[in-house]
Amino acid sequence: MWILDTSVERDRVALWGPGGAVERASCPPSFLLTLADPVRHWELIEARAQATPERRFLSDPHGRSLTFAEFRDAAERAAAGLHAAGVEPGQTVSWQLPTTVDAIVLMAALSRLRVTQNPIIHILRSSEVGYIVDQLS
Repeated sequence: MWILDTSVERDRVALWGPGGAVERASCPPSFLLTLADPVRHWELIEARAQATPERRFLSDPHGRSLTFAEFRDAAERAAAGLHAAGVEPGQTVSWQLPTTVDAIVLMAALSRLRVTQNPIIHILRSSEVGYIVDQLS
């Protein structure tokens, strides 16, 4: 199981992997969704980015927005960074982010990697997060 914590730095994430080692990956944090078929989900993202690449897809309260093509590309970069850090299909990734463009990109990246996502409400603190993660073991 992996735990993703984006509170470390704005453009970096901390990954706690098997054995508890802390690793850092330079990948933009991003998106959340539990989907029954992550392969199909990624196909839909690809198809929409090809059909309407310049159309705006996401906006958040912080003024960030992405077109469909930008979203796909950001999710690809995030997936590549997570995979390089050791996240592989079939693993479980727990993560905490507020509802932003970054959270949506992360969800798509993890879907692309075909991992099980365990999103955790971003207002919970370490003791609550620890309890939730312990339930997965």
